[in-house]
Amino acid sequence: MDKLQTGDIIIKNKVLSSPITWFGHVGVMISESEIGEYPKLGTGYHKTNINSWLFDNRKIIILRYDDFNSEFEKIFKKNVEKYSSSKYGIFSSTENPNKFYCSKFVWLIYFQTIKELNYDSCSNLKNKIFILPYNFFNLKNFHKVEF
Repeated sequence: MDKLQTGDIIIKNKVLSSPITWFGHVGVMISESEIGEYPKLGTGYHKTNINSWLFDNRKIIILRYDDFNSEFEKIFKKNVEKYSSSKYGIFSSTENPNKFYCSKFVWLIYFQTIKELNYDSCSNLKNKIFILPYNFFNLKNFHKVEF
C-alpha cells in the first residue's frame, strides 16, 4: 500500500453473491492513509483507513490521473471537502452535487477539479444517467498503477 497516493482511484471488483456489490465499489485516496467514499445507502460520506477498506480481500485496481500535481491536489482536496457533506442518493444527474453514490462522488470531484484548472476533462462520462466503478477505465489521462 506504500505505492498509493492522494487522488488514486481504487476500484473493488464485483461480487455477484450480494446485490450491494453487483457493480463493484470505488473510493479515492484523500491522504496517504485514508479513502474518501460514499459506501452505501443511508450513510453518506466516510473517511476510511485504507487497511480497513481493504479488509475483505476483494481484488482491486488502482487508477492514477496523469496530471495530478501540487496545484491539482490543492483544488482536488477543496472539492473533496466541498462535496463530502452531501447525502447518499442513487437517482440524480451526474452533475447534481446534492446526492452521491460511490462512483458519482469520485467522478464529480475529478470533473470539477479538471474543469476549474481548465485541464482536459472527464467529459466522456458527462450526462450519463449512472456512473459505475468500471466506467473509470474509459477516462482519458488515467493509467493503471501496478502493485
